[in-house]
Amino acid sequence: MGSFRPPLRGSFQSEEIAILQQAFEAVWADVVTHRPSQADNAELKALVSEKLCAIAAAGVMDAEQLRSMTLASLDYHPIATE
Repeated sequence: MGSFRPPLRGSFQSEEIAILQQAFEAVWADVVTHRPSQADNAELKALVSEKLCAIAAAGVMDAEQLRSMTLASLDYHPIATE
């Protein structure tokens, strides 16, 4: 699906990276579900990774909180489906 990239080696422990990967996949699934044209947007993937890492560095390590806070930080609003 996506491709989470932590900023630097040693920045996070392996269990934290697993949580970040899980959160990244959830964010990316939401983006692709509502905006399929963004599925291959490498710049957006990198931005999502950066936002996730910044939020995690501030102390958030719950995958669902990471997902919702990342989407909010991107000012992401799903396209309404009819």
